[in-house]
Order: sequence, then structure tokens, then C-alpha cells
Amino acid sequence: MTNKCICWGLLLFFGCSPLFAQLEMNQVSMGLSYWQRTYSGADERAFLFNYPGAGNFQYGGLLPSISAEVSIYKGFAVDSRLGYWRGNVESHGTLGENFRIAERIDQIIIPVYGGIVYNFRDLIPKYLNGYVGAGISRYFLDSRFTRKVEDGIGNIEGEHLRGNNYGGNIKVGLEYLFPEYISMALEARYHAASYSQSWQAVGTNTPVLQKIDLKGLETGLFIRYNFSY
Repeated sequence: MTNKCICWGLLLFFGCSPLFAQLEMNQVSMGLSYWQRTYSGADERAFLFNYPGAGNFQYGGLLPSISAEVSIYKGFAVDSRLGYWRGNVESHGTLGENFRIAERIDQIIIPVYGGIVYNFRDLIPKYLNGYVGAGISRYFLDSRFTRKVEDGIGNIEGEHLRGNNYGGNIKVGLEYLFPEYISMALEARYHAASYSQSWQAVGTNTPVLQKIDLKGLETGLFIRYNFSY
């Protein structure tokens, strides 16, 4: 009985508080962006045969996503996002004098984001809003490794390396308002994260733990449906 009273008391307190009363759905959106991944050290090619070593390597891919935003107080809101990114790296080389080897990693990254955003309403009244935000992403990774050897001995078909890690995001955007609750946002987001993976390369006897960056600039366009227009 006491626990029930406490629960109802907390519910009544938060339900009557001015902050809770201002909670409302701001918008939901979907869009497509391009994430250009950059590295300050080793990259995914470190897991492949004939790795050329760390250098000025970068590559990117399209990242479709869906998101939602809930207003909490004046211009402040909390937002969340779910995305999907995929890319691949490959390597070719010769082991000794007789065996040609081709290796490839097909990687899927699912970033799940939550953070705080501040909205600058009416930069141009009825036409343009702005916003900035920061938060934390959890990156779920699935890397599918394939190796093909010329004579077929030592082939590996679809070995999966899975993991996840946390990282930070910051973002800034401009939102153009159309009539009837619809808007389009141009957004730039920076990812700052990394993950570690243990791997034993062909021709070696000892596994190596590699730290790989999950960072880089992402830019994209998003269609929004606004509940509080």
C-alpha cells in the first residue's frame, strides 16, 4: 500500500509540475545523409592481408535515418535517432610465390542516438528555424569478413565480427518551413567515437587488438512533420 501511495504521489507531482506540463511531441522526421568517415590511426583495412598501414585514408556512405523530438522547456528538447550505414574495404595480395589472396570486409553500422537540442525559432518568421544539439550515440557493428585463396584452401565465407561502443555527437541545422506542418532540414553532424577489435591476420600467430575510429562529418536532408507548428 505504501509503495502504491509513493508511486501515485510521484505521478501527481510530476503531472502537476510546470516542466512536465510542457512536454509535447515536436516533430518526427526521416532523411538521407552522407557520412564521410575519417581516421587518425588504423582503419578497417588493418584486418586485411597486405595492409598498407595507417595514412590519409577515408571513405563514406549513405546513412538513412528516422528521428523524433520532444519539447521539454521553451526552446529545449530531447531527440533520438536510429540510422543505418554500410560500407566495405578490400585487399588483394600474394602469400609467398604461389597463393593469391583476396579479402573483403562488408560492414554495417547502426547508430542509435539520444541527446539535447535547442531550437532557434523564427530566424526568418514563418520560414526559417535553426537548431544545435549534442548527445551520445551507441554504435552497433556487424563486420562480415570474407577470404578467397587461389587454390580454395583457406577460404573463409562470411565470418561475422560483431560489437558495439559509445561515442559523442554534435549537430547544427537549418529548417525551412512549408505550409501545413511540413518542413525540410539541412543538417550537419560530427561523430566522435571508436571501437576495438581483436584480429589475427593471415600469416601471423598472434592476435592483435586494433582501435578503429568511428568519426567524421555527416551532412544530409530531412523531411519533418511538425506537431507544434
